[in-house]
Parts: sequence; C-alpha cells; structure tokens
Amino acid sequence: MKDETLVEDSAPTVLEKMAMTSPGNVVASDILGKFQESKINRKQAEARWLKCYQNFRGRYGDEVEFTDTEVSRVFIKVTKTKTLAAYGQLLDVLLGGPMFPISVGATEKPVGSLEAIQIDPTSQKNVSGSEGISEQIIDPIGFPGDGNDVLPNDTIMKRMKRIAAKALSISEDVNIDVEEGGADKPGKITLNPSKLAAEGMTKKIQDQLTESRMPREFRKFLFEMCMLGSGCLKGPFHTEKEYPRWDEEGEYDPISVPMPVSKFASIWSIYNDTDAASVEDSEWIIERHKLSKSELRDYKKQKFFLADAIDLAIEIGPNYTDEEWEITLKEGNDTITTNKFEMIEYWGVMAINKLEGLGNLKLPKGMSGDDEVNICAYLCNGILIRLVINPFKPARIPYYVCPYEEDPYNFFGVGLPENMDDSQTLMNGFARMSVDNAVLAGNIMLEVDSDNLSSDTTMDMYPGKIWKREGGQPGRTINSIQFPSTAQSNMMMYDKFRALADEGTGISSFSHGQTGVSGVGRTAAGISMLMGAASGAVKTVIKNIDDYVLEPMGKAYFAWNNQFDFDPTLLGDLEVKPQGVSSLMAKEVRSQRMLQLMQVAGADQEMSMRLNKEYLTKELAKSLELDPTLATLSEEEYQLKVSLGVYAPQQQQSPIPPGMGGNIGPQAPVMPGEQGFSGTEQTPNEEPMMPPMPPQGGPVQ
Repeated sequence: MKDETLVEDSAPTVLEKMAMTSPGNVVASDILGKFQESKINRKQAEARWLKCYQNFRGRYGDEVEFTDTEVSRVFIKVTKTKTLAAYGQLLDVLLGGPMFPISVGATEKPVGSLEAIQIDPTSQKNVSGSEGISEQIIDPIGFPGDGNDVLPNDTIMKRMKRIAAKALSISEDVNIDVEEGGADKPGKITLNPSKLAAEGMTKKIQDQLTESRMPREFRKFLFEMCMLGSGCLKGPFHTEKEYPRWDEEGEYDPISVPMPVSKFASIWSIYNDTDAASVEDSEWIIERHKLSKSELRDYKKQKFFLADAIDLAIEIGPNYTDEEWEITLKEGNDTITTNKFEMIEYWGVMAINKLEGLGNLKLPKGMSGDDEVNICAYLCNGILIRLVINPFKPARIPYYVCPYEEDPYNFFGVGLPENMDDSQTLMNGFARMSVDNAVLAGNIMLEVDSDNLSSDTTMDMYPGKIWKREGGQPGRTINSIQFPSTAQSNMMMYDKFRALADEGTGISSFSHGQTGVSGVGRTAAGISMLMGAASGAVKTVIKNIDDYVLEPMGKAYFAWNNQFDFDPTLLGDLEVKPQGVSSLMAKEVRSQRMLQLMQVAGADQEMSMRLNKEYLTKELAKSLELDPTLATLSEEEYQLKVSLGVYAPQQQQSPIPPGMGGNIGPQAPVMPGEQGFSGTEQTPNEEPMMPPMPPQGGPVQ
C-alpha cells in the first residue's frame, strides 16, 4: 500500500513532460540547491547524533584514544539504561490507555452551530399523521421540486435535524420536532450538537489511527526521539485500504475504503529549512529516500507520477551514495557505492515563474510571477518524476518534528544521551582505571635476588618447585610486593558521576530498578514523593509531544476527514485536544481523586446533584484504561433510553425506621422503659390483617 495524494490536476502534456524530465529544469535545480545547503548545515547535528548513538550502543568513537598502558576497554552502558527508561515511561503514559492520545472537543461558545437543541421523541409522525416512525416522511423544510424554498437560516436547523436523527438512531427522512434551546417540558431531550459532532469525529479518527497501525509508527518515533533528541512523523496521506470480502457465490470481491495513513520518518532522512527553528516556521522540508529499482518502478502505479521520467531515471543508473554517518552506522562497512536510487521528496513553496511550463498545474489566479505557491515534488537523478500543487486544504507541510528537549534556537532538539555525555565519559574513565588497578593489585608480584640463586634456576612458578641457592647476602631471596588498590576511590567517583547523570537527564536510577535506595526512599510514601518529583522531566517531554505532534497531527486528520470523507453530521465549532499531559495525570492520582470526590458527594445529596456525573464517569473509565465510549453512556443516550422506557430512573429508598439498623454511626442509648430496652416488656408489632386467601378453584365465600 503506497502513499497517494488526491489532487484535481490533469495529466501533463507531451511538451510539459519533456520540460519536467529535463535534468536542468529550474524547479529541480532549486530543490537540489536547497538540499545541498541543508546537508552542509546539518553536519554538526549529525556529529551529535552519532555520539548519542555510540553512547547508546556502548561503543567508543574514533575520537577516543587509549594509552599503551590502558588494558581495559570497558564501556558502562548507563546511557542505554536511561534512554530505555525514558522510552518506557513515555510508552506507558501515551500508549498505555485504550485510546490514542488525540481527541476532538467542542468549544465553550460554538460559532456556526447551536449551543443546545431540544427534541421530542414522541413527535415522530408518518405521512397520515399517526405517531411512530415511517419509511417515507416529508421533510418539513422541503425537498427539491415541492415548491418550497429553503432559506439560508434554515441550513443550520436542517443540519441539527440530521444530528438529532443520528443521535436517536433513526432515518434522516423521519419528521421530528427540533427546537433551539434546552428542554422546557418533561419528556423532551436536550442535545448538544457540537458535543455530539466532537464525539463522532473523535471516534472516527481513533478508528482510522487503529486501522493504519499508528501506534506501531508512534513507537518508532518515540524511540528515535529519546535516543537522538528529535523524532519525526509524516502524514496523513490518502490511501485506498482494501478490505477482503466474498460475495454470495464465493467470488472474491474486496471493498476499497479511503483511509488516511501516517508513517514514521527517520530524522536521518529529514533535511530542514536552515532559516527555521520548527516545522511551523519552515518554508520547505525535504525527505531523502533510498529505493531499489523495483521500488522506484512501483511509483509508476501511483497518481501523477510520470512513467517516462521514472524510466529515464532508472536508465541513468543508481545514484545513491552513503553519507559519512551511514558508514559509521553500518559498523565499519566502508562501502560508499550501492545499487540503490536516491529519491528526494520536497514539500514547500516555489515561485510561480519557476513553475510555468512544468505540468498542467492549476495555479491560483491573480498572482504575479514572484509570488509563491505550495507544491509537492519528487526528484530522482535530477529529474522531476512528480510535480503537483499541495493538495491539502488548508495547505500544510505533512511533517511533524518533535524535540525531546527543546532548543529554541535550532531546528533539532537535545536528546537524553547528549545530556549525560560528560557523565558517561567520566564513568567509563573511572571504571577503566578501577579495572586496570584491580588487575595489578589482585595478582602476585615478586622481588627476586638473582645473586643468591644458581645459574640454572628458572623463574617459572609452580607448586613444589625447588629453588637452588648458592650463597650471597643473607636474607630472603624471594619477596612478595603488595600493589596498592585504588579501586574503591575510583568507584566512589563513578557513583558520584552516576548521580550527576540522574540530575542531568531527570531520570532517577530508582525509577528503572536501582536497588539499595536509602533515606526517604525506604518508605512507600517516600518513594511516591521521589517518583512524583522525577516525573517532572517526563511531563516536559510529553508537553513537547502535545505541541509538536499530537495537536498538529490531530488537526491534519480533522481537515483530511472534512476534505476527503465529508460527513455533515460531524460539523461544528470543534477543536483538537492532545491528551498526552492529561494521560500522565490520569496515571498518577486522577482516579483516586475522582473516587474520593464521589465518596464525599455520596454522603451529601445536594452536593451529589451538583456533580457532572457524565464527565466523572468517562474520566474514571479513562483512568482505569477503559474506552469511555464503550464503557459509559452519554447524557443524551441516557435521557433517550429513559424517555423510551428502556431504563427506569432509580427510585430513592424510603428511610428505615429507627432501631431497624438503618442508621449508621453512634446513636443515643435506649433508656429503661423505652421500647427496645432489655428490661422493658416488648409490645409486639401490629401487622395489618391480610384478607383470607381464596381456596383453590373458587372465590372467597
């Protein structure tokens, strides 16, 4: 399944194809110039990424030199432990629940939509006027050809009728009374159209994310963001997903459904606008692809890719050359030539005068040659193999680059391995010194007076050896030497810099399984306090993910559905709400706080009536990692079922008389002479006389 983009442009003519396949055309030269400029300016970032990757893998780079006396080459992989700990915490918070952390909500004061409407479920009438749902109902607004004009002000109310029909699960052709405002009579139901549209859009986006396996791509993005300091996702792009189906005769008849798809894009392949500090500020983004001949040939099947240009690019031959960082990542493979093709994907602005004669593009009217328009272009071997106007409305660059730790002056962020680079280097140094010293202090070192030994005595050491002595000075011929041990002091310095690594990264050692915690961490309350303090760094990272990925991607999915899969019942004054930070809150204390609130309100009837029980029920389901749309009913659904008699509201139980066990808590003692005192004669309870039961087979005589 390949990425496709829907556009309305027609196919280029023969002359336009010749202009696009020319290796020296203006558009291709402009894109290649930007690509080379970004490649040069990215050298320093690539060096930082390589250092982070080597620290994660536990390997020394070429810049590290060892002396001849250093025997140990040990590398302590604390960086890997910290990186995986941060990655695991982010996974647990963002993907630990039943829903992907993106939702759509209604604004407080909707614009272009009614704040509330009221409907009467008993107002459903058929053509003859009798109550009930019929198959053919005349719309009160009218239908084409009936002579009734639809006024502009009736458009919103007509959409409200569609929303009400969808909420009641009935046909849109059914006539039902819909009025503006909340319910003013018993039996009527109040609906919030924007809220219903937001819930429907959220459910639709969640289904699309699940169908496209977005959590798998999101995990790749999180891992590279933690390791290198920046991660990238791209999309959503338009695809046709095929669902398998067989007809009644057993013939395979699949169903193709339009589906938005988002993918992970490695940060190594992203080349940015050098004058921008984020994607929002960028005028263009370039992605570099490494393709085989068959993969490049498959692009001929996609829309608006020029088959002739692809054939020409393949005929020129493979042009992919490994970069310096690629050679390092391949662990010593110094091959710089491959049989792969380099394809460049460009999203950004381009001057109109450079696009003249290249493709049958529908350029905006009223713009001069120096004005710029958003385009999407693909190049291979310097040849344009695709050129279209940016198809998204509103136009956007479909890439989302998120920093682990934000650098306000640079496009790429700072990663966890970079924050503890110095600590890792010093830990490795003290560990090597400790090991080398332990080798000297742990072995036997001897001092031998060779003048006292015979000339034929060897220096070999083995049990039971006989040493021949000829004379010389009196005293011991062989003396042992104890080499001083400095391992303990070296390991003390190692522990010191490990603690500094905790402070530099914000990931405490006890949060990923360190044992032997002393002090305040020895108690449950103490470890809870430490874990709460350690989550501060994770909150900052999750906030970056909300701002740089979840919110703009949610808006992109919202726009895609309105552009390519329009549903009039999902319109309203809606806003995309990222759920990353709220998910972290739910993981900590949210469920406990809501349960405490509900328990306190249960003892006070007036306070219980003031609570928003629908909100509390849904949020409690989220905190318990349940799908709130499946586990709970909305207020509208509950009112509808009560009005239709499906549910009966729970009747308040009558109070239990005193002395029957109904009152809980301390009570006044029973005094002598009162009913219930053990020394007082008890009066039997008088029960009402029941009428005699009639005998079997006849009435009462």
